[in-house]
Amino acid sequence: MVELTTEELYRLFDEKNLCIAMQSGIEIIKTINLQVATIEKELFAQLKETDSVTKLRALPGIDKIVGMTIMLELGDVDRFKSVKNYLSYCRLVEAKKTSNNKIKGSGNRKCGNAILRWAYAEAAVHALRYDRIRDYYQRMKRRKGSAKALAIIASKIARISFKAITDENFHYQEDKLFQ
Repeated sequence: MVELTTEELYRLFDEKNLCIAMQSGIEIIKTINLQVATIEKELFAQLKETDSVTKLRALPGIDKIVGMTIMLELGDVDRFKSVKNYLSYCRLVEAKKTSNNKIKGSGNRKCGNAILRWAYAEAAVHALRYDRIRDYYQRMKRRKGSAKALAIIASKIARISFKAITDENFHYQEDKLFQ
């Protein structure tokens, strides 16, 4: 990371108050980064990476923090009868009521685990680094919009992760999932 000196700041920006505010902001960011590093160090010392977390980390977009978050929030995976129940708990399915192909209202959108929803949304954003997933996202974005496209990717990652957690012989391989 490149740091600007005080002189460089004053050379780039004419206004003194702006330079002072920027210096203050930089110091705040440094302090926050130091605190985050301290918390992460303590967290990783307390939490041991399980086989399930290792499997999750092999999936696109899931790193150590997101993988551990998913496992901590998930609890006992056997309580879910199917992947559909899991996706519903993760808030990754639409909650709407229909009759005769007409929308008659919405279901309980707040039901489920908001942290799992966040974790899979993060994984979806980070998965866009992969060419195949980014291409899939672009196609979905043209058809359904950017927010819906990201939600679809998050849902697909959650499906794969459910399979990874429940299947002992699971090994992730890029397949036809993001075509």
